[in-house]
Amino acid sequence: MLVSKNFNNIAFGKTLVGTCAIQRKGVGSQSCFIFDLDKNSDYNYFDKINNAEDWDCAKYLDYTIYDLKDIEHKPFSIYVLETSKRDCLGFAQVTDINPSTSELLLLETVPSQVERNSKNHPAFKYIGETLLSFITKKLQSEGKERIEVYPAICAESFYSNKCFFTKYSGYDDPSFLPKEKFANLIKQNEKHTGKSIELVG
Repeated sequence: MLVSKNFNNIAFGKTLVGTCAIQRKGVGSQSCFIFDLDKNSDYNYFDKINNAEDWDCAKYLDYTIYDLKDIEHKPFSIYVLETSKRDCLGFAQVTDINPSTSELLLLETVPSQVERNSKNHPAFKYIGETLLSFITKKLQSEGKERIEVYPAICAESFYSNKCFFTKYSGYDDPSFLPKEKFANLIKQNEKHTGKSIELVG
């Protein structure tokens, strides 16, 4: 009931698909929400969120803004992680390759507030891991076999060292997380954030 009350008057078509938590320095576990953006009404989502200015130095946001305007013709979902104050802390794009495999196209966390340590810019942890864990839990519920990603070089260690992904043998091959390791990532995130991810809907 509290979730509905908090989000009744938000002028977006986004759908609540998950509840989760992240870690905030000096506060501890902080509850958050994950939404699936709507192709028709959320094309200007990143202009309307409370902390739009915090995304000024984002690397991949322009791609997502462009894709939101044409999402009707592209077979993927865009998920955003928000605080209860409607601050967006991260987003992810996911598509299905085939009935058993999904691909993570993009994953980014808000540049200006991550790993900061001040009153106006608190340090948040586990945003990316939480988004990825939500996606993994959703795929698990759908009976998917694996999720794949072509990570940027700077992000390879995040997937392989922190999120249990394995790289295929070829240089140009993606990294992947098989269903046998879905539970590892989900349990790790629960330990890190102090809360289990709950799917909604």
